[in-house]
Formats: sequence, C-alpha cells, structure tokens
Amino acid sequence: MLNLTKGEKIFFTVIIISLLMVNPPILGFINTFAQSTPLMWGYPTLWLWLEFWYVVAIVTFLVGVLKLKNWQKTYPDDEEVK
Repeated sequence: MLNLTKGEKIFFTVIIISLLMVNPPILGFINTFAQSTPLMWGYPTLWLWLEFWYVVAIVTFLVGVLKLKNWQKTYPDDEEVK
C-alpha cells in the first residue's frame, strides 16, 4: 500500500479528474451542450472546456512541484562529494 500524504492524494485526484474531463466519454456530454450553446463569452464552448481542464492540470503540476515534499529532492554539491 502506498503511503501518500494528504497533498499527494489531492494532487492525484485533481490530475485524474482533469484527465477524465478531456476524454471522449465526457466530451460527448459537453458536445451536446456545445451544440445548443456554440459560443460562451465569444469563444467556442468546447474549446473553453478543454482549455479550462488543461490549465487546471498545469496549475496542479506547478503547485505539486512547489509544495509536495517528495518532489523536492536535494542533491549534494560536487564539492561535498569530493
């Protein structure tokens, strides 16, 4: 069993949700909405949906890199090794 911290669980949950939201089964539901409302705020509805979830994934990765302790590895300097 993996010992994940609360932050890692949140990270993986958000990434999995964002990956699911841009895949064809979900896009079928969004496409029916996009057919009835082709433009939202002057942009194509499906494009906005995809861009939103891509931004969510990118921001999640950036926050994960900065906040998750397991991703912050320190390496010894070359002088310390000698």
